[in-house]
Amino acid sequence: MRRSKLWIGFGVGIGLGALAWGVARWRDAAERAETAGALVREAEEKIESWDPAAETSGGPTLSEARGLLQRALDILPGSPSADRAMGRLLYRRGEFRNALAHYDRALRSAEAPAAWFREAGHVYFQIYFLRGGPGKVESRDALLGALDRYERALDRDGSDREALKYAGSLHHGEGNRERRNALWNRLLEVAPDWEGTTEVRELLEAERASPK
Repeated sequence: MRRSKLWIGFGVGIGLGALAWGVARWRDAAERAETAGALVREAEEKIESWDPAAETSGGPTLSEARGLLQRALDILPGSPSADRAMGRLLYRRGEFRNALAHYDRALRSAEAPAAWFREAGHVYFQIYFLRGGPGKVESRDALLGALDRYERALDRDGSDREALKYAGSLHHGEGNRERRNALWNRLLEVAPDWEGTTEVRELLEAERASPK
């Protein structure tokens, strides 16, 4: 009987120890997520307010933001929000390939919103034109990458005006009028007063008015 009680006590002790260890791990993970999240938010404020002209006169710098995001990724490797913010930062610096690497990691998250896919589409959009744009073999991969990200953004939010406009612009450049019209007509419906819609409306009107 005494031996049985000893074994019961030993088992209870192990169970309590495992529970305490699990709670400690949960608290540690929560604290790391909170710290990383605060660093990402601070970095995003710097990215949002960054002005190249002001950087030399004491304004927010992208180097400062990059340091904050690297700390966030060191604390919480694979953080989707940190990777997305780093992608956004690198896009502003013109480091498009590095930006895509971070966006690709961020977009693996099941919770990735339409805006993240749209932003990744913008990166591919820039690469597309840097490689020559419409009709160029060298730009084909970037074209497909941009269209894929824009379409996936629209799968999540069919009213994303930037995805509608820029995906339509790519189809316009490649001569795919049917898909262009579908996207741009949707844009005219959901954002009739947006500045970008005005450009689209004027182009379509000029096209209709031109001699066949």
